[in-house]
Amino acid sequence: MELASVPDKDSGWTIAMEQEQDELLQPLYDLLRKMGIIGKVIALLATALSVFVVDYYVFRPLAGAFKNA
Repeated sequence: MELASVPDKDSGWTIAMEQEQDELLQPLYDLLRKMGIIGKVIALLATALSVFVVDYYVFRPLAGAFKNA
């Protein structure tokens, strides 16, 4: 349980709020889950791109060199 209070200078009253920690942090948990999914998709795309680049610029020229030899 989290508690926060803010004094009101005009009236002299203090406003207090209390909220469950899980409820308070739920937007953060949602954001972290979305960032994890997006990060995995970006890593997968980066891996696919690097495989394509290595295949195109390294292995194909080597295969052509061995084929002509």
